[in-house]
Amino acid sequence: MRVLIFGVGYVGLPLAQALSAEGVHVVTATSKPARVSELTNAGFQTLVADITNASTLHNFPVVDVVVNLVSSSGGGPEDYHRIYVDGTRNLLHALPTSVSRFVQASSTSVYAQDDGEWVDEDSPTSPEAATGQALVAMEQMVRNHFKGIVLRISGIYGPGRGHLFKQFVAGQARITGKPERHLNMVHRDDIVTAFQSAVHGKGSGNLYNITDDEPVRQTDFYHWLAAQLNKPIPPRDPSESPRKRGVTDKCVSNRKARHELGWTLRYPTFREGFAEPLNEIRNSR
Repeated sequence: MRVLIFGVGYVGLPLAQALSAEGVHVVTATSKPARVSELTNAGFQTLVADITNASTLHNFPVVDVVVNLVSSSGGGPEDYHRIYVDGTRNLLHALPTSVSRFVQASSTSVYAQDDGEWVDEDSPTSPEAATGQALVAMEQMVRNHFKGIVLRISGIYGPGRGHLFKQFVAGQARITGKPERHLNMVHRDDIVTAFQSAVHGKGSGNLYNITDDEPVRQTDFYHWLAAQLNKPIPPRDPSESPRKRGVTDKCVSNRKARHELGWTLRYPTFREGFAEPLNEIRNSR
């Protein structure tokens, strides 16, 4: 099998490494010429290609699967539309005829539910934010493509990453939105294995939620961290409305991904996922 990965960053690079370790021939694509030597030295054939510039999407090698993990890096609505809508359209139009599968990263932010209900892949997606609307438009394009599979990823954490955790450790965390709203998270390493399963064609669907087994209330998460580190519970941010625009409250189900993709999580809840960084903090005291 030959796989071409766009977006060789926080998730894409370990995915490339994991697939390569299985014996898959991995080709990486980056929009940054400065990264070519790094990726080549890591053992990957590397292309310079920018999905937002259609003129760079040519002369692809023969591959069986294309994975798109290019992200907006926290940009605003214009960046989301440029990367997720225009960029993905460019990439779909440029796919080599040899491609049998196209795997696209999306986000559970497409769910706007705010009453704590469980949502799955059949639940409505009607986000208020323009960023979420761009993701919905992108997903529709990919799912209309006969080779397309979308993986909706929840809040990512892992080595060096975890916004709420890092804020808590630094004493800067604040309870925002509804105090009892649910957080949906997933460890970077589990995202990698989910994409591995999708690349290998496991599952018959074209849409999966990639999140851990246990949505946790914001207050419960902070109480748990406080108990682990013997620190105070964060205060509520008085400037934030309990119904802050864009802050939702839903429990995202991963049942379909676990059953159809055969996806087994190494970190089924936040407790396992944050155990290592918590131990590092304790040992450094």
